[in-house]
Amino acid sequence: MESQYKIIENLVYENIKTNEQYSWFVDWTERKYNNNFINFIFESEAYRKQLARYKIYYKQNYIMALHMYKELAIKILKLIELELEEK
Repeated sequence: MESQYKIIENLVYENIKTNEQYSWFVDWTERKYNNNFINFIFESEAYRKQLARYKIYYKQNYIMALHMYKELAIKILKLIELELEEK
């Protein structure tokens, strides 16, 4: 679980480092969206690839791991409840 979080964290960091090269980067961090940024997110193949890579790691790996963690946590809690009821 933690390794998957680290992968996503590294992916986000890589995307930030990649985006630093663009003139709109500082404006973007301040939530100011100029035409260059708008063109980048709607027309850039590089941005589409960033999103696809993020989606693969986040949606298909991290979220799936969270669901498995939740299921296991519920089972453990039920076992604890049974143990407490017996006492």
